[in-house]
Amino acid sequence: MHKAVEGARLALMHPVMRVEVVVAEDNLGTVLGDLQSRQALIRDTRTEGETVTIDCEVALERLLGYATDLRSQTLGRGQFGMQLDRFDLV
Repeated sequence: MHKAVEGARLALMHPVMRVEVVVAEDNLGTVLGDLQSRQALIRDTRTEGETVTIDCEVALERLLGYATDLRSQTLGRGQFGMQLDRFDLV
């Protein structure tokens, strides 16, 4: 155990979240722009009637304050959910 600890290299990692955002089609451009400014990796967008679902990956620290920003951009109608996907090196 002692040898393993001595030989281990430290690595700083951050959580990456899988995020699903549901917005009205009218707000799609604004919301996508905001996600890209947060360095989100957009995986997919699906249109269902007048709503669009955006699937993406975002570092958790980039999502601080996102609920408030999303409400502002969509007049309170946008919603999102997130779950831990993995840890990446910083």
